[in-house]
Amino acid sequence: MAAVRARPNLRLSIPTETNTCPRFSFPVPLTTSLSIINTPQTIQQLSDLDVLEVLGQGNSGTVYRVIHKVTSDFYALKIIRSDCDPIIRRQSLREIEILRCTRSPYIVQCDGVFEKACGDIAIALELMDAGSLDYLLKTNGSFTEKLLSKIAGQVLRV
Repeated sequence: MAAVRARPNLRLSIPTETNTCPRFSFPVPLTTSLSIINTPQTIQQLSDLDVLEVLGQGNSGTVYRVIHKVTSDFYALKIIRSDCDPIIRRQSLREIEILRCTRSPYIVQCDGVFEKACGDIAIALELMDAGSLDYLLKTNGSFTEKLLSKIAGQVLRV
């Protein structure tokens, strides 16, 4: 016969959501610049960009190919939805912080960060015309050893 023990009377209160509480407990970048990194933005306003096509979609948002109205330069615009998983959003904010302070010919450049009125975050990035490594692998089937050594060399140079 099994012995049964009475459970202790635990009472945990569930916090109520209020309008004064931020939805996420981590800082969201300002519209004009990130407060941690003082680097100028190439793109001054999100309205300066026109969407041309969707490049890809993921769990946290969508990436668009856009054109800058003033300079006619092409960019990748990554939109991170405000309703995405808080962990993914925090990782995206860390990615923004790293991209804003990194200057390397081997890393995509961040040319602007904007917070939309709905809470979405828009990141204007240097457009890579060849696509991602994943796309190249799917289209080519495999990489040669020589190409892999070049990719590894670029990654390790950073």
